[in-house]
Amino acid sequence: MELRYACEAMRAARKSIRSGADDETVRLDIIEVASIGMHADYLSNADRVERFLREMLMSDNATARSTAASELERMDEDFRRQTEELRCRLEAVG
Repeated sequence: MELRYACEAMRAARKSIRSGADDETVRLDIIEVASIGMHADYLSNADRVERFLREMLMSDNATARSTAASELERMDEDFRRQTEELRCRLEAVG
């Protein structure tokens, strides 16, 4: 289910870009894909989502590029935060 949802969201985002959708639609479509990668239930899709966002960095669409860059940065920050929280928990236990 999660994989299908991730693939559908990526397909919709690519379609928005190809069809010349307005900047807000492109931005929201890419953010939706990124949120799948951030959600705990979808962590198995995080690599796939990251590859998609990196693909968007190469897009001819300026909104797609800037949104993908922002979302990649947000994903990196969230990963660092989660890693630090886990490290602190492990230190408290051990």
